Amino acid sequence: MWRKSEIVVSVLLLSLSVVSPVPAKKPKPTPCPPDRYLLPSGISSLTGGPSTESVPLVLGTGQASLGSCTLKSGKAKANKKGITTIVARSSNCNGFKKVLVRASIQSGCQTATVKVKAKKFKLQTLQASRSFCGDGQVDAAAGEQCDGSGCPATATCDDSCKCQPIPTTSLPTSTSITTTSTSTTTTTTLVGVCLDIDGNATTQACTAKDACPSNPDGVSGHFACCGDGVRDFGETCDKGLDNCSAGTFCPSDCTSTCKAIGRCTGSGATCLDAATNCPSGQGCCGNGVVEAPESCDDGNTMDGDSCPSTCHIDVCTPVSGTNFGAHVTYTNNAGTTISGIAYSVDYPEGKVSNPTATAPFGVSNSFNDLGTGFTDNAVKLGGLPSSLLTLSFLTCQGAPAATAGDFTCTVTDASDDLGDVVDPSKLTCAVTVP
Repeated sequence: MWRKSEIVVSVLLLSLSVVSPVPAKKPKPTPCPPDRYLLPSGISSLTGGPSTESVPLVLGTGQASLGSCTLKSGKAKANKKGITTIVARSSNCNGFKKVLVRASIQSGCQTATVKVKAKKFKLQTLQASRSFCGDGQVDAAAGEQCDGSGCPATATCDDSCKCQPIPTTSLPTSTSITTTSTSTTTTTTLVGVCLDIDGNATTQACTAKDACPSNPDGVSGHFACCGDGVRDFGETCDKGLDNCSAGTFCPSDCTSTCKAIGRCTGSGATCLDAATNCPSGQGCCGNGVVEAPESCDDGNTMDGDSCPSTCHIDVCTPVSGTNFGAHVTYTNNAGTTISGIAYSVDYPEGKVSNPTATAPFGVSNSFNDLGTGFTDNAVKLGGLPSSLLTLSFLTCQGAPAATAGDFTCTVTDASDDLGDVVDPSKLTCAVTVP
């Protein structure tokens, strides 16, 4: 910290000529080098990845990637405080136009504030951390199977963030003699094939993507290993042994070439590509590619994530100054004190905007808005009040007024005051509109 000093000048010194030395210039801060960062999963509708996984942001020289999207990046610049700024753009990312990513990497190059926006994708400001083995986050897209934890009970996480089997010893019980028998847990190593730069299967076998050739872009790393059970960069799915045989459909919705299987948005027929498998004007919902009339496609046909099972999100232009209020309540038929509850709410995104939520005093909650609905976990020792949340929306321009019937609420988990699980079917929740 700089401090101002009082300078007392004596009249006797005025006759002296003093020359102050020129202070040396501080060296310019060096920008952070190209690296890989992990963002929260809330932008999976834009990046095309699973809504349950962190989104990788790879910042390179001249080129970057955000999830499955490739971007062009500008020159890294560092300011006087050592903050490095990198701006990356793409004209099209999974159907979203004019994608802009601005990363402000803090001094030390370990964390970053990332702003992401695109046409019809509202600006989001996210906190990211540098991805490396040992950071405590499993970076599946980088080939990590674990990071300190994340392995099954029969395996342990090694220094390269891979799960390795643990030999186990069993001791049979006997009243007459004691013998020790040793058994080793048998694990199956999933063997797949490397994909090429276009995502097509080759004849080269692999057990992980590190065994596959590197992408010549110098940013994306190795090509994907289809069949190793890890969704690598360039794959829309990978479920290991559950991948379908080539050319067939199965419940896992993933082919042997690691392409996600969808359903035509009208006929409901299974599809891999809308142009070849669906009637004209229909998209292939669930294949990980946004095709008209879809507005999103996260590679599955499930609700409860950032893209609904229909792959369509109604557009809303919020009207400033309006207010649509609602409450989330629950009914307890379990005959015990409920101190924890998890639930999901689907709201009419074409009639109301994304909500703001306020929990009652003393209630701890974890609110996660998905754009078409939200999930929430509410906890209060001693018992939760019947009202769980107060919601506030803006109304959508030109849309009819929302009613309570436009909302659905589902209880997914619950626990009593001792922490014991309560059957969620014994509880109901609802959205009430004043």
